[in-house]
Amino acid sequence: MKKLIVLMGLLSITVVAKAQTNYPSGVSGCIARWNFSSSGTITSLFDASGNNNSANTTSALIAAPGFRNWINKAAKFDGNSSYASLPSNTMLSPTQITMLALVKMNGFYSGSCQGNQIIIKGYTGYDNGVYGLSFSDNIYDGSCSVFDPLHEQLGPTLGPVGSLSGVYPPPGNYIDTTKWFFVAISYDGNIAKFYQVVMDTTIYSSTITPYFTTNSLNTPLGTNTMDLAIGRTFYGPDPYWFNGVMDEVVIFNRVLADSEVHSVYDYLWRVVNIDQPVTPTNICSGDTLHVHYAVKDTMNAGNIFTVQLSDGNGSFASPVVIGAVTSTLSGMINCPVPTSTPTGTGYRVRIVSSSPYFISKDNGVNISIANSPITPTVVVAANPSLSVTTGTLVTFTANTNMSNATFQWQVNNVNVGTNSNSYSYIPFDGDQVLCSVTVLSGCYTVYEDSNKVSMHVYSGINNINKGVDQISIYPTPSNGSITVSGLLSIMDKLVSLEVINTMGQVVYTEKIIVNNSVLDQRVSLNIPAGLYILRISSSQKVINTQFTIQK
Repeated sequence: MKKLIVLMGLLSITVVAKAQTNYPSGVSGCIARWNFSSSGTITSLFDASGNNNSANTTSALIAAPGFRNWINKAAKFDGNSSYASLPSNTMLSPTQITMLALVKMNGFYSGSCQGNQIIIKGYTGYDNGVYGLSFSDNIYDGSCSVFDPLHEQLGPTLGPVGSLSGVYPPPGNYIDTTKWFFVAISYDGNIAKFYQVVMDTTIYSSTITPYFTTNSLNTPLGTNTMDLAIGRTFYGPDPYWFNGVMDEVVIFNRVLADSEVHSVYDYLWRVVNIDQPVTPTNICSGDTLHVHYAVKDTMNAGNIFTVQLSDGNGSFASPVVIGAVTSTLSGMINCPVPTSTPTGTGYRVRIVSSSPYFISKDNGVNISIANSPITPTVVVAANPSLSVTTGTLVTFTANTNMSNATFQWQVNNVNVGTNSNSYSYIPFDGDQVLCSVTVLSGCYTVYEDSNKVSMHVYSGINNINKGVDQISIYPTPSNGSITVSGLLSIMDKLVSLEVINTMGQVVYTEKIIVNNSVLDQRVSLNIPAGLYILRISSSQKVINTQFTIQK
């Protein structure tokens, strides 16, 4: 039983060591995040990463307005007794690290060595596995006894690295008590990077790069089992109290790329973000875009989120509103694109909130929009003409203004022919012919029918008998065996019987004897399925009739 207990404990440690989550902007590897959203006296700092690294606080820690001056979005540290702490765990001792914070100083610690500790795990800057963020004037004057509040700057706490030369940035990038600052330090066991940006609600930084990068240090960060503290150190003589307001403190268990540091900054600077790819990215005007958005902070009742569409070059100088919703929460807006939108490949969208008023950055990916398609025209012409003698092969041609059209011919509302702009067959009197074209115009598929032409077919041989011919073919449709019967108004006994396909080709012929003008002939045809003409001719006249083979 004891062995089982030990094994379970080891498994628990392994899971904790690997635990991480994504920051709200999508950056992976977040092992602890304190966003300080609370009210009144703060009794605990909730770990918003979901990894249960919540910190216990002192009664002196109270809620305060955050970066955008919204209430209860930050925590105020009084500089002499306010702090939070949590016990060490394996997760909080990564081999690589990125620490970020959004803070505003109200004053600076004036005790020995003048440190101002945002966060630290451990006691001194030379212990194995210690890491932290702080401000200090020591980089400027190199003295623990001289207090210089005008030259406070970001300094690292990176375990044994602190004893190496080249780890500290040169004097500069000083902070003051009038601004919010976004700061970050990363370390992978070899290189440390320092970031610092003034957080101004009216000025957005489109790029963020390190203002200082160390030389190759080749010194692992190490680990320890010491507590993690927020707002002070636990080094007895020098607590380095933090005097100011914290809006956000985050720890990642890896080194973030510059773009990922910017992604965190972007999330903190903005009120609302487009948090998923806008779909689709290739649409027709009149179609609908789906815009997902994430709300970072509390919106006022009655707030309206509006989606704006840029012009085809991505400019929002004259945006078009394509969707809106009254809400205070994250969600999705369906946005129909106006049918009048010009064709373009560089469209973007953004979100605007009304209360508080804020404009998000655009979606970051070009959207192609195709305007209303070109309507094809198609006109059918007949050659030699629409009025022909019996048995004449007529070629019909569809003339269209589109180069990428496909064609479907119809005779008497029945599909015939192949995908071609021409079709030939031997028509009957009264046949009606048209051609339907299909065109891909932009992202539209357009169908258009031609004019319907009617054939006039007349006999080219005089009917000597002036009688009425009564011819029938059955069964119809047939599988190939047909019976031709009827009464012919001719004097000849010998007549010619021909079967002609729609291309005018004779596919069957024979001579038959007609007694007393009565025709009764069985014919077996081994021909493909399709529409055919049966032609009966004598020296006096020609008779055509139509039949169908189906197999």
